[in-house]
Amino acid sequence: MKKLLSVLLVMLLILSAWAFAEEEITEPFPEDEIEDELYEEVDEETAEPFSFRNGITWGMTREQVLEAEGNPKYETDRDDVIDIIEIEDVQFGGAECDLEYHFANDALFMAVVEYDDDAKVDFADLRARLTERFGEPGAFSEAIKAELSEDELKELDTIASWTLPDGTEVWLMEDSDDHTIDIAFVDLGW
Repeated sequence: MKKLLSVLLVMLLILSAWAFAEEEITEPFPEDEIEDELYEEVDEETAEPFSFRNGITWGMTREQVLEAEGNPKYETDRDDVIDIIEIEDVQFGGAECDLEYHFANDALFMAVVEYDDDAKVDFADLRARLTERFGEPGAFSEAIKAELSEDELKELDTIASWTLPDGTEVWLMEDSDDHTIDIAFVDLGW
């Protein structure tokens, strides 16, 4: 599952780099390359900013996130230019999980909820709850699948995604080999 998240992060980095390229692109990609519904227009003036939990929002520093979480015990990790804070044994969505907060340049851009087999959570139930909250999942899951290798596709049983009005992407992923279910909340504007 961590390999899949790494692949998704690389894809996000590439998309971010493309967005800040010096050359202005005036024509959209052909429909066969990127489907229009994958990237919704966001009215940043009217969209409510996404709050993950405990008032945690995109762009917060590590210190701000830790303070909002009540200064819990945590571990840190570094993946190239991304700093990760890992907090274990947290309640989220009515079950025990581990949380990962991902930072680039000390600004929060992704939060990951990791449920293992002991959590007794059900993918279909989580998908239904997220659908009730955010609406029907979008087509992004097929776009993600198109970018994965055959081995990665074998590891990944199920994926669903939602794009929120403020540009936050929510990914629900299940990996039966690792017996994990993850929910990743990603700021597409980082």
